[in-house]
This record gives sequence, structure tokens and C-alpha cells, in this order.
Amino acid sequence: MSGSKSHNHTRKASLLQNAIHDGPIDWNKVATHISTQYAHFHSKKLHLTPKSRLDMIRLFFTDVVMRIHNHDQNEIATYVTERNEENIRLHTIEKTIKAEIEKMLGTHEVYSASSFSANTNLLGESDLDFNIPFNALDEKLVGLSNKCGLHGYTFVEVRSEDNPGIHYVFQKIVDGVEIEVKLRHKPFYMEVHHKMHDYLDHHMSQHDKDTITWIKHKLNQLSKQNSSKKKAYKLFKAMYYEQALSYAHVYKMLYPLE
Repeated sequence: MSGSKSHNHTRKASLLQNAIHDGPIDWNKVATHISTQYAHFHSKKLHLTPKSRLDMIRLFFTDVVMRIHNHDQNEIATYVTERNEENIRLHTIEKTIKAEIEKMLGTHEVYSASSFSANTNLLGESDLDFNIPFNALDEKLVGLSNKCGLHGYTFVEVRSEDNPGIHYVFQKIVDGVEIEVKLRHKPFYMEVHHKMHDYLDHHMSQHDKDTITWIKHKLNQLSKQNSSKKKAYKLFKAMYYEQALSYAHVYKMLYPLE
């Protein structure tokens, strides 16, 4: 490790140590640190390949998760146990809705892909997302949209409009739970997002899932108390997806450089 890289790593560690000490974690400092590091990893001034950026994000993210797990193990276990009780009801809804979407759109390629499917969802704030990839989506979009509308789904928006991950989002509420149907272009989805979600859903350790859930909970709480910290919650979730790309060996940047 070069001198400059070593100094940068030591500085990042000291910033985290300053936020995570013997007493309660200073979540304001954690939020600031996450925002600062996100900006660093996504800076155009860093002349790095996507692989190098994503690998750096993975190492940073892993360090944050490890340190917070070691500090808040008991609180994490308590929160996740309560959340898991709510998930029993969500599992029933998920199974029913998945079967309905398969019938509605005439495909068995309906993938539950959300924080719930990854078991990192928050207590009382979970929604259910379903990705449905199609070849030649542009040609089928009007017909598929009409089918969604006939089954009570409302078109919400086009997301990721400026990149190959563009998709079309439809929503409805079922038993108080927000359901999102996302129509996606199959080639890019299967190459990138499907592999990312496969890692998050099936290969990430439960230890990490529980800690990530706790960090999201605390940052979400903080964002409601302090509007200046709202960005940190979104950026943490962005790096959550990016570190999964590194683990899945998919080296595509999902978020723009600044």
C-alpha cells in the first residue's frame, strides 16, 4: 500500500472510530462520513475503472458494517426479531402477488427484488417490488401497461431514464403494503440487476443483512429528525447495491460520477 493510500485508509478508520466509541454511536457523524465517502468514490477526479471503484466501495461498506455490528449487536438482534414477526404477513402477500403478476403478464419470470426479498427491510416501512424482464420491451410496453392498468396498477414513472437500466414502474396498495411492478429490458437486467439481487438475496450473510437493516433504520430515523441528513440514507442504500455488484463480479456503475 502506498503512503497516500495508507494515510487515506487511516484517516477513514479514525473518522469511523470517532463516531463509534464506548458510548452510543454518533449517527450524525456516521451519516456525514457516508456522504463524504460516497462523494469521494463517485468523483470524476478519481481516474479509476468501474471495477476499482466498486471494489473500494465494497471494502469501505464492509468496514462500516463490521464496526457497527461489533458495537450494537444486542440492539440489532432486538430490532430484527421484532421486524421478523411482521415479515410473516409480508411473505403471504408476496407469494399471492407474485402468482397474480405471473398470470397478469403471462410470464413466469417475475422476480421479487427488494429490501424485503433480501431480508434488509425496515419494520413498518416495507414495500414489495417485482422485476419483470422482457425481450423487445419497447414493442410490448403498451400492451403490458394496459394489463397493469386493468389489474389496478397505476403508472408512476420511468426510472433510470438516462441509462440501459431504464424501467417502467406501476404501483398499487394491497393490505396497506405498496406493491411495485417494474417492467425491464431483459438483456441488461439479467446481466446486471439480476446478479446483484441474487447476491443480496441468497449469498450475503445473515450477520451482514441484520446489521445493514439496523444501519438503515438508524439513518432513516436520523433523516426524519434532521433534514440535512436525508441524503446519507439514500447514499448508504446506493453503496449497498454497489458493494453487491463487486461481490457479484459485475462491474457496472449504477450511479453517475460527479
